[in-house]
Amino acid sequence: MSEPAEHYFDSHGTRLCYFEWGDPSGQPILLLHATGFHARCWDQVIAHLPHDHRIIAVDQLGHGRSSKPDTLSDWGETAEPVAALVEALDLSRIIGAGHSGGGHYLVQLAAQMGERFERLVLIDPVIMKPSMYDTPSPFHAYSIDEHPIARRRDRWASPDEMFERFKDRSPYDLWQPEVLRDYCEYGLLPAEDGDGFVLACPARLEASVYI
Repeated sequence: MSEPAEHYFDSHGTRLCYFEWGDPSGQPILLLHATGFHARCWDQVIAHLPHDHRIIAVDQLGHGRSSKPDTLSDWGETAEPVAALVEALDLSRIIGAGHSGGGHYLVQLAAQMGERFERLVLIDPVIMKPSMYDTPSPFHAYSIDEHPIARRRDRWASPDEMFERFKDRSPYDLWQPEVLRDYCEYGLLPAEDGDGFVLACPARLEASVYI
């Protein structure tokens, strides 16, 4: 599969980055990544997908090259820009694949616009029994800054440094090296002060998902 086209979609004050491979006239495959990941984490999967499909991987809100809101605590709001993108591109007969939080958002989308989806592939989706949605998170009483994820290292000299740091550490040592390489390569953005790189999904923003 060739390198993807990189696109940006603006809706209601937010901007989504998404990447597209394959045949623009083909049946769409919509890929939504897990919390803290990004669209290019799908690259090694996409290499094995049929070229005659239209393959779209989205940097979800707060991740990758998409807009960074103050928090991601409202999962419904996180899904809204993707729903707007689906409508703007007028996608139909969608094969949706979502990992973890991405699986949760796909189920939201299918509930809202089921006529646009043909099937879903949910990989370890964050879907709980209905009663649990009325139960506060164990971290609900804490501030975002007190969540362990908020203490993740945010600044790196380079993607190579991040790769070398993670490759022998759990759980990253279970990943195929090329998958970890993609995670590091596209999971960092140049720091605004010009000193190295920062996480494309800031640690504090990722932590807010769980509050």
